[in-house]
Amino acid sequence: MSNGEWIEYTQHWEEADSGASAWPMLAVAASPTAELLYTGDSSGRVSVFTLNDPGQPLDRHASVLCAQAPVRRLMPMLDERVFVQSDDAVLVLTDGGRQLFKRTTLPNEAFSAAAMAASGQQAFVCTSAGAGSLLDIAEGRVVKKSILEQSVGAAYFGDVLVLGTASGEIVGRDPRTPANMLWTTLAFGGPVTDIAGSQTCIYVCGNRADPTQPYHMEPDET
Repeated sequence: MSNGEWIEYTQHWEEADSGASAWPMLAVAASPTAELLYTGDSSGRVSVFTLNDPGQPLDRHASVLCAQAPVRRLMPMLDERVFVQSDDAVLVLTDGGRQLFKRTTLPNEAFSAAAMAASGQQAFVCTSAGAGSLLDIAEGRVVKKSILEQSVGAAYFGDVLVLGTASGEIVGRDPRTPANMLWTTLAFGGPVTDIAGSQTCIYVCGNRADPTQPYHMEPDET
């Protein structure tokens, strides 16, 4: 949407069954400058497109098979990099597709959520088995591992890590000591499906919402 109107970008490949186009797209994100579009598909491929004028075909800038499982989330960074979460890996790619950082998980412990700090230097990832890891992107290492609730959504709210659980809770934790719960609230009767943070609020969607709860929550008031 631009200036209140929907605009359409189109993309066509010469071969409909080519390796870069045959898999359903599961994730999409635009760069902070709105010059690049990142997509992730169910094969584990991330593609980078240059945004042209509305209605014009997208120019594919790069395409790389970076994981062996579906890509679930793309988080663009300020310096033309993108943080990628798939079921089996989390990694950082340049806009040209070069891999800068990668961590994998066990087949029975898929990555279920990930959040990138505003600095772009750290990220926090969760697995379906209830494990959480604080990652130092700059140094390429795991800072700390913790056992947490099963989390299906994550976002940073300033210095606070906010996790959404399969039981519908929203939990605030210190990412440096994740076992330290700062606050918690029950937002849904079913699983949280996604979380997004802004400067002032955390926005959460999920299943079986309580109509008495607001559509956004301010942690300082919970």
